[in-house]
Amino acid sequence: MRVAMLDDQLRNSVENCPRIDPSAYKQGVAQAFGSSAVVYHQFAQLQRHCAQQLLHQLQQRITAVSTVASTSAPSVASSVASSVASGFDPIPGPVLEVGCGTGFLSEKLVQCFPQSEVVLSDLAEPMLAFCRSQLAPLLADRSVPVQFHVMDGEHLDKPDRPYGLIMSSFALQWFQNPTQALQNWLNLTVPGGWIAVAFPSVYSFPEWRSACEVSGVPYTANPLPAFQAVVGSIAPLVRDCHFASTWHTSEHPHPRHFFQHLKAMGTGYRPAAASLTPTQWKHLWRTWENQVGEKQPIMVSYHVVYLIVRR
Repeated sequence: MRVAMLDDQLRNSVENCPRIDPSAYKQGVAQAFGSSAVVYHQFAQLQRHCAQQLLHQLQQRITAVSTVASTSAPSVASSVASSVASGFDPIPGPVLEVGCGTGFLSEKLVQCFPQSEVVLSDLAEPMLAFCRSQLAPLLADRSVPVQFHVMDGEHLDKPDRPYGLIMSSFALQWFQNPTQALQNWLNLTVPGGWIAVAFPSVYSFPEWRSACEVSGVPYTANPLPAFQAVVGSIAPLVRDCHFASTWHTSEHPHPRHFFQHLKAMGTGYRPAAASLTPTQWKHLWRTWENQVGEKQPIMVSYHVVYLIVRR
């Protein structure tokens, strides 16, 4: 019911969102995150939690597939049992993380795949440098090197070897065409390989949207992926498709703090075409505060989707 009530409103907001230059947009995203690496690593608790949950979801999915394989092919039962015990099957190719940020997921990937080639990438070079420094102690004794590359995950080049696993947590929402990017990733993945992503969907921020509607102020959040469309387009192309979604909330003392929090971490980047005037911002904050009650904290809801597919 909560999701259904938003469908018409979301359709209108997507249709009316401003068109922006792709190159300038990507440059703006990279600069916003690049200047916020230290703050992001300290305060991006939701992103940290969701990265861990994504890896857990992947582990469960690989375990389920391995269990089926051991039942249908007893000869591989022993190797499957070993894989389940460690949490992962041997990955049939390099592991790529798109949008590694400061390393919330990267740290786990390096630990979970000690014998695999791991490639960590991000659009923002300072984020990548921060991630490298965070992982330095883990990489010292690693037999298989870890590569770090500045790259645009939405437009990946063909690798020398197809990837066995592509993972991305809280990066897909920054793509201008998430569905097309995922389809491209499939083409770069070895048959039997995996893609696992976590992202906030278009249903996120209902409180912000409500305050905009009541105040008459434009809703200026960046467009987020419509997860039904993403899943619906990718499911027919793969042998296994699993998704789950959940709501997460964050508390802030007042609306202005929420937007300051986004800006400080780089996640509040919006193109100039989507900006409000100072008067509009103040009107929005007052309306939001009136909705929750004077001097009461506000709650902000994120609808997070975990999508795991096997080629």
